[in-house]
Amino acid sequence: MIWFTSDTHFGHRNVIKYSNRPFHSLEEMDAELVANWNAMVKPDDVIYHLGGCSFCKRGVPHPSLEQLNGGVRYLRGNHSKGLVVPLHWFCLGDYHELEYRCTKFVLNHYSQRVWNKGHYGSIHLHGHSHGELPPIGRSVDVGVDSPFLTVSKEYRPFSIDEILKWTHDRPLIPHHSRSVEE
Repeated sequence: MIWFTSDTHFGHRNVIKYSNRPFHSLEEMDAELVANWNAMVKPDDVIYHLGGCSFCKRGVPHPSLEQLNGGVRYLRGNHSKGLVVPLHWFCLGDYHELEYRCTKFVLNHYSQRVWNKGHYGSIHLHGHSHGELPPIGRSVDVGVDSPFLTVSKEYRPFSIDEILKWTHDRPLIPHHSRSVEE
């Protein structure tokens, strides 16, 4: 299975307040995020983390990162400067594309208004906005604070099948604002 997430912010006490997360402490938040991740993601699954991973000032990976299931493919975000991730994580840089069941997925930390092949049905996955931006076309905020894929905030990764189902009837992004005849 393939999974996506963003903006876990392990070790970031202020994100509880900023994103109105229902946790009483940093330790409670980190423990629930790990438990929710591992309840969904199996050890042999692949998961793309689209930035906003953790805060840690010791020059070592945040301890929660070592507890997470799956083969993690990480994309950098705005908090990645100086970020140390576990050795078994694979950094993809700032941008990545993948294909699954003849559908192109365009991944990065930031929301885009247009993206590669958006007018042909590609799906853009991002984080950074913590559920504050409405979706445009087939763009999806896959951050743990995203309200778009679930009715209640479950603070968990989203499967590629959930994303395909949710985006199936979403509109395509026009390639040009002018008609072809002009």
